[in-house]
Amino acid sequence: MEKVKLTEAQRQWYRNKLEGFECIFVGIHGSVLYGLDHEGSDIDLKAIYLPSSKQLVKGEALKTYNYKCDELDIEMEVKSISSFLKSAASCDTNCIDLLHTPQNMTLFKSVLWERIKSQRKCLYAKNMKGVIGYIKTHSKKYTSKIDRLSEMKSFLSYIDYVIARTTDSGVTSDFTLVKGFSSHVEAANYKYIHILTVVGDTTHQYIEVCGKKIIFNNSISKLKTSLEVEINRYGERSKKGVDKGIDGKSLSHALRLLVQLKEILITNDLKFPLQGADYIKRVKLGEITNAEEVLNKIDILFDECMMLLEQSDFQENVDISSMEKLVEDYYFK
Repeated sequence: MEKVKLTEAQRQWYRNKLEGFECIFVGIHGSVLYGLDHEGSDIDLKAIYLPSSKQLVKGEALKTYNYKCDELDIEMEVKSISSFLKSAASCDTNCIDLLHTPQNMTLFKSVLWERIKSQRKCLYAKNMKGVIGYIKTHSKKYTSKIDRLSEMKSFLSYIDYVIARTTDSGVTSDFTLVKGFSSHVEAANYKYIHILTVVGDTTHQYIEVCGKKIIFNNSISKLKTSLEVEINRYGERSKKGVDKGIDGKSLSHALRLLVQLKEILITNDLKFPLQGADYIKRVKLGEITNAEEVLNKIDILFDECMMLLEQSDFQENVDISSMEKLVEDYYFK
C-alpha cells in the first residue's frame, strides 16, 4: 500500500514542532487514515511522547499539546504516554485508532511503541466503554439537535403567522395572545417547547424553548428575535441537517465507529482504510439526504454489535496492565 505523502513544507512543520519531544510514535490520523478524505481535507497527525524525568517530578506527565497551520492545511496533537494510557484504560476511540495505524500511515515509531502496539488486543473487552459511549453520544446527540432545531423553526413560522395578523403595540401581555400560543404549543405536541406559569409575588407566564425561558410580556418581535438567536446558536451544520433531514458529518462519526467495532468483533483486528468507507464518506459529505436510511443503518449496526459483544469471548473489562508494565520497565529498568 502506498505511503501517504506529505509536502516538504508539511514535513518540516511537524518536525519543527516535535523538537524537544522524545516521541515514540507519529502518524496520520483522521479522515485520511479512515479513507474518508476528500479534496480540501486537512492532514491530521497524532504523536505520542515520553515525558522527561523533570516533567514527571513537576506533575506535567499528562500534558497534551496542540498545533495547527491553516496555511499548510495540517494540525497535530502531541500526547504524553501517561495521558495515552489513561485514555486507553477507558477504551478511548483515538487510542484504538493509533494502535491499529498501518505502516503506510506511520511517520515514525520506536521499539517501545511496537511493543505497546503488540498488546492492543487488551483493549478488546465486553465493556468497551469509550467506543460504545462515543457511538451513543454521536447518534443520539445530533439527531436530538436536529429535532430541536426543527421544532424551533416550526414555532418561528407560527410567530411569523401571528405577526402578520396582529398589530404589535410593543407589549404582548394580552391573555388572548398567550392562550393562542398555549393552544398552538399544545396542538403541535412539541417535545422541547413548553408554556410555563411561575407563581411568586406576581404570576408570570413564560415560553420555554429548548431549556431557555422567554417571558410573555416581551413584544412579539422580541420573542421572534430571541428565537432566531437560539436557532443561530445551534450552528450552520445543524441547520443544514434540518434542511436535508440529516446532520451528515456528525452521524458519519457514529457510523464509522460502528463499522470499526463490528470489524473488531468479527475479525479480532482492525484495518485501515475502513471497509465501507465510500458509504460513510457519502453520509459525511451530505450526498445521502435520507435521514431515516442512515439512522436505520446505525440502529441495525448498533444492535448487531451489541449482540456480537455479548457472544464474544472478550474479557469482561479493559485491562491495560501489560502496556503499563512495558512503560514502567522502560523508565525504571
